[in-house]
Parts: sequence; C-alpha cells; structure tokens
Amino acid sequence: NEFPRIDSNGNHISKLRKAKNISQIEMAKACGVSQPTISRIESDGGADADYSVLCHMARVLETSIETIVPTGLEP
Repeated sequence: NEFPRIDSNGNHISKLRKAKNISQIEMAKACGVSQPTISRIESDGGADADYSVLCHMARVLETSIETIVPTGLEP
C-alpha cells in the first residue's frame, strides 16, 4: 500500500470528530465510505486507510491532513 498509515492516531481522530458533534455515520457519508470503515480507522488506526479518505476526514473536521496523519511517515 502506497498510502501512509495512521496507526495510533485513531483515538485522536475520534476525539476530533466528537468535538465537532459529528457521528460516525455522518463522517462516513461525507467521506463516501461505510460507517464500519470509520469505526475501524478510529479503533485500530486504519492500517489500510486510503489517503483520500483521510483527506476527506480532515476536510470534514476542518483541520489539516497533517493533523490526521502522524508526522514522519513515508508515503
């Protein structure tokens, strides 16, 4: 997979989402994925999360992709 992994950032993403009062279902719809995909990203770091989904998540959360993806990861 050529996309960065989000590893342990999942919990951080969940906190950002909850702070914006956005449900996993709302996030999933906005990102064009299923709710279980959002749940997986938040619970286990989304080992195979597609970079485009992470970009959508950052936009919905009104933050940068750097906030979603940990620094120091190779693309």
